[in-house]
Amino acid sequence: MNGNRRQFTVHLPIRAANPQTAAVIARTIGHTIAAAFRALDTRDITLTSPDEPEVVHRVFCGRALTTGRRCVLRTDHSGDCNPRVAR
Repeated sequence: MNGNRRQFTVHLPIRAANPQTAAVIARTIGHTIAAAFRALDTRDITLTSPDEPEVVHRVFCGRALTTGRRCVLRTDHSGDCNPRVAR
């Protein structure tokens, strides 16, 4: 982290029919917030279920790129990593 900046985690419970839908919602929230606030680290966005809080699923690839940025595509994407979402 940067100097005296500390890291915090915001928990935002959502309801979804299945983990795939929850991941889509989480990625959408992540991309939206990241566009407005540089403080969001999208590679650390994860999903858990109240029934299994110890089982954590990543929603973004997060692989480090040669540019120093991180891949913002879903964890199971095909093809090359990308630091930006195609619009």
